[in-house]
Amino acid sequence: METTLQIDWTTIVGILALAQAAMLSLYLVVFHHKKIEVWLVVGFVLSIIIALGHDILLHSRLSIYLPQMLGFGPFSTYLSGPLILFVAVKLIWPERKFKAYDLLHTLPFIAHFFYRSSHYFGDTQGKLDFLVQYYQNLTPATAPPEFTLTMVWGTLVFYGHRFIYITIALYLMKKHRAVLQHALVPRQQFYRLIEWGLIVYCGGWLVLRCLKSIPYTFGAMMKADLMINSLALSIAVIGLALVLFRYSLDDIFSSKSTQKYQQNRMEDDLSQQIVEQMQSLLTTNNLFCDNDLKLTHLAEKSGLSTQLISQALNSQQQMNFNDFLNQFRLTHIKAQLLDPANSKADIQQLALQSGFNSKATFYRVFKDKVGMTPSEFRKNSPSF
Repeated sequence: METTLQIDWTTIVGILALAQAAMLSLYLVVFHHKKIEVWLVVGFVLSIIIALGHDILLHSRLSIYLPQMLGFGPFSTYLSGPLILFVAVKLIWPERKFKAYDLLHTLPFIAHFFYRSSHYFGDTQGKLDFLVQYYQNLTPATAPPEFTLTMVWGTLVFYGHRFIYITIALYLMKKHRAVLQHALVPRQQFYRLIEWGLIVYCGGWLVLRCLKSIPYTFGAMMKADLMINSLALSIAVIGLALVLFRYSLDDIFSSKSTQKYQQNRMEDDLSQQIVEQMQSLLTTNNLFCDNDLKLTHLAEKSGLSTQLISQALNSQQQMNFNDFLNQFRLTHIKAQLLDPANSKADIQQLALQSGFNSKATFYRVFKDKVGMTPSEFRKNSPSF
């Protein structure tokens, strides 16, 4: 077996990326006080370090001299998915507190660790024998191996777990994109890095898998697989370092959805889109008739922040949320008061059905906006 070390430019880039990732982790732990965010990001960086270190050892053939490290590459696989999701969740909702039940996401990792513990801490000679066979099999191959049920199941479990979490993270970031795109600059930059990094990773992985299934490219892809993985992970570490060394985690995970209102007014077209979205939500099934409707409820339904909605209403309608909501309720109850079928209906009951939950508020708003009391409005109506 060929045991000559393969120290090429990919290996050098990977080693430099490992050193940078280690310094980045130390920097975050020492100089940042947002503890939850620190450990989430550091955990994510450490999972990259483990995977990158494992690929560098195999690619450079240093693993021949450190066979006891074999197998630790997949060690972090079942943690990287949950960590990616947690980072995305904290980026979207900085004030969210993690609960005890969030630890359930670590169960696949714990199960995998105990299932594979004998492999991690097994006989070194057995690992060395495996490496000998592994490097012998890297000779040019003309056709991919035949798919077996065990191979397919193992691939689905190994990669499926991670891709489920990545898919959920991407979905949440897309759903709340309006908030993140108008966040503080550090939060925007980190969001874009995570989103595009995950998209490129998923696309690249799919392309590589497809190439490995083609007889004419299988041999070349097998030899280049570790090099591509090492380079991709190195680029990911460099990208994280560029953002995390430049910006504070306090700003990246800031609860502010925009910068100071006077300094960073939203563009008119976006504001108008948000207002139209609110109008559509409120008129769907007469949602405005809900007596307990709050701005937070509407924010949850739309995927926007309460501050973003308030700014759009102030920018386009020059009113706050309550005044905006009362417009729909007033229009509704005026139609009810003009309806001959409601000529004997109790006005207060109609007000409750229109969304007003307080008699005093209803009469005050009606008199202020219409210029007369509800009784006078009904009496002066030509329908009566």
